Amino acid sequence: MTYQHWISGVVVMGTYLGVRAVEHLGRPTNLSYNNNSPPLIPPGKRLIAVMDNGLYKIAPDVTRPSEYKEFYDCYAQGIWIAMHLYLLEESEITKCPDEGRVYNK
Repeated sequence: MTYQHWISGVVVMGTYLGVRAVEHLGRPTNLSYNNNSPPLIPPGKRLIAVMDNGLYKIAPDVTRPSEYKEFYDCYAQGIWIAMHLYLLEESEITKCPDEGRVYNK
């Protein structure tokens, strides 16, 4: 699902997936910025971040370098306390419908 959300006071368009499905279907990865260069994502894959602020989790698609940077910067500032990255086959995206915020137990 695509909708607007607020990051750093700026409206950004983003694609969100279901946290539980991403954690189940995705492959954990440690891709990250290296010397201010965006991560190299293999063809046919999407980079999904499961972001956790201690209260709830969301799963934005951060394949685009600008999306990755916005979420990483918020993580680095402490807005999000955890950022777990997953690689997901593009063909699996439809199996991960957005479920909104997933509240921590």
